[in-house]
Parts: sequence; structure tokens; C-alpha cells
Amino acid sequence: MGKIKSMNITFGYSCNNNCIHCLIGEDERNRVRDRTTEEVKKEILKAKELDVEQIIFIGGEVTIRKDYFELLEFASKNGMKVHLETNGRMFAIDSFARKTFEIMPDLDIAMSFHHPKKEIQDRITRAKGSFNQSVKGIKNMKKYGLKHLTVIPVISKLNYKALPELTEFLAKLKVDEIDFTLMRIGGNAQKNLDKLFVTIEKIQPYLFKAIEIGEKLGINTRTYGFPYCTIKGYEEHAYEIDFIKTFLEGKTYVFDELTEEIDWQKERINIKTKTESCRKCVYFNLCEGIWKEYIKLGVTLKPIRDRNDLMKILKR
Repeated sequence: MGKIKSMNITFGYSCNNNCIHCLIGEDERNRVRDRTTEEVKKEILKAKELDVEQIIFIGGEVTIRKDYFELLEFASKNGMKVHLETNGRMFAIDSFARKTFEIMPDLDIAMSFHHPKKEIQDRITRAKGSFNQSVKGIKNMKKYGLKHLTVIPVISKLNYKALPELTEFLAKLKVDEIDFTLMRIGGNAQKNLDKLFVTIEKIQPYLFKAIEIGEKLGINTRTYGFPYCTIKGYEEHAYEIDFIKTFLEGKTYVFDELTEEIDWQKERINIKTKTESCRKCVYFNLCEGIWKEYIKLGVTLKPIRDRNDLMKILKR
């Protein structure tokens, strides 16, 4: 394992949302205990010892913990750069947002948010009032000094047609980046698959329009989980390009899960697959493929034979 670019520290699965598409099912959430304060501190010190460039605070929902400020301050005092993954609801409280950025002014945040309409966002999170709190949270993040906010919509049958509208909505909130993410199937998503699954072919026109709107409005738009053949013409927006560049730099990513430590540079390949037809694609050696569950659901991949622009992108 080379130099570690980032290390996820999983605090536990407790959350104030219960998203219908969550990869962590309710059974697992209730079965696995959250880490204690001392256990998290131990992981932070481990990351420091390994000279990790950035640690990622991830849950569940980290911000609902009573020791949230204590752990954020502990990371700050140990010189660690922190990236926080959150649903943003706690940031609706002014004092919470203000104190967060007093402790760590250079905090980086990625926030889950899925629909521009209140009733549907609350339906997706299965938490009444979550829309209003998350929107207020975004405003407070910006108010108290957040320099870069990434929003991560998980794409499903419940929101794919609203992606262009969502992009315009987030632009008004001064969001810096949107990472459109293809839903992984497991946990709650598996249980609710009939309500959630939509083919990539149906997603494409709305996704592409959202990307184009983002470009016009000055938002960095990226895709995650989509093989290059499914975003033909928009390959430069693939989040996975960062993984390739990191690998070429001799670096890696580590997921410090509750049960085991995972090298994400290797693991994400294990949970994806390619079909025989992929061997004919110009991106075969650069593409990670697609989540294995999608092939089982009959999704087909069409090789690209007439483009090789990704190599140019990697050289930028």
C-alpha cells in the first residue's frame, strides 16, 4: 500500500434519516454498535501516524453524536485535514454551524441531498422536515465560511427526472459541486428495489441535461458509478478519473469500516464487474465496470470503439 490520500473513519450507523435507498439496512444499523469516543480518537491518531493526507468522518450521521465537537477538535489539534460526510440537517442550527467552522475553518463537506421538492426529499429520507433542515443547513454552511460544498444525489426512480431541476435549485444555494451517484443495491435499496430501480437508459437524458446545466451555471458536475459507455460524450465528468490519477501517483484510499480495514483502490473493483463485450471497448483497461447487481438485473454495457479521449483527460 502506497501513501494514503484519504482514510474513511466510520463512526457507526446511527442516523437521523432512514433513506429509502441507503446501502446500510435497518437490520444492520440496529445490529452494529457505534464506535466510542476513544475508539474514534484511536483511529484519528492512527491516521496521523500513517501520514494520511485527509481523514473522512462518515456514518451514519456523524453530526448527531454528542462527542462530535470533541472529535472534530481532537482531529484539528492533531493537525488532520477533515472531510465530513453529512445530510446537513444539524447545520440548520446556527450555533452548531458556527462552532463547527470555529473549530475547523478549512473543513470540507460532502452532503447527501436528492430532490428539489420538499415532499419528495422527505419521502426519500423518510424523515419529516429533513428538506427544510438540509436547505437551511446549506445556507448556514456558506454563512459561516464553508469554502467548498459537494452535494451527492443518489439517483433512483424517485428523482431521476428531477436532476436538471435539482441542479438549478442547488445552483441558487451556491453549491460548488454535484456528484450524481448511481444507486448501489443493498440494505434498504434492496428491500425497496421495486420502488427505486430505474434503467440507466432512462436516466441518461436527464443526467446529461443536468450536467449541461451545471456547466452553464458554473457548478462542477460529476458522475459516480456510471461506466464510460453509459456517459458517452460526458466521460470527462466521471468521478472515477480521480481514482485512476491517484493510483498513477502511487497513492491509495483506505476505508476504516467498523468490522475491517479496506483498501478502496482494490475493493471498489471487487464490487464491480465487466461483461465480455467490454473487452472491445477503448476504455476497457481504464474502466471499473458497473456494480455487479446491475448485471444481474439485466443491464447491458455497450463498448465504445470510436473514442479515446480519456487518455487526454488523464494527461491534464
